[in-house]
Amino acid sequence: MPFSVVHDSAEKPVRVAPFLNRTDKQRVIELWNKEYPQHLSFHNEQEFERYLESIEVKSHFIFKDPKQQIVGWSMVFNRDQKTWFAMIVEEPYQYQGIGKALMAAMKNSSHQLNGWVIDHNNDLKENGTNYFTKKDYFVKHDFRILADSRLETPSVSAVQIQWQKD
Repeated sequence: MPFSVVHDSAEKPVRVAPFLNRTDKQRVIELWNKEYPQHLSFHNEQEFERYLESIEVKSHFIFKDPKQQIVGWSMVFNRDQKTWFAMIVEEPYQYQGIGKALMAAMKNSSHQLNGWVIDHNNDLKENGTNYFTKKDYFVKHDFRILADSRLETPSVSAVQIQWQKD
């Protein structure tokens, strides 16, 4: 798989790839289902593949632990003539600069990033614990909350966030 390695200011290596191999895809699904609210889970690889096919993925950003297991993943994709992103860091690896490294890599690849962030703590994760909003995290990393732009569906309630390169 063609890929490159980028580093943020903390020198955390992030691999950038145009697609995921099957092993990496399975691990990303596992992370997704473990870290996002349970009602956003993918039940199988085909569901995840359909999701990826429904968007125009530009790049995947991968952070692996010393055992070469993915512990952080993000992607940048095009939708509705804007650049969007999704990001996951496995809970035991949060607060170690991995999200910051993934975000720096995404910011280096784009002039603008848009995302949806759940802005409440009412959802449960697959393990039955609460999913806590990441809204403050993104604000801390220079994203603006677009309060007038909300995603309200039976499965998700979120507000749009946006980062713009100066």
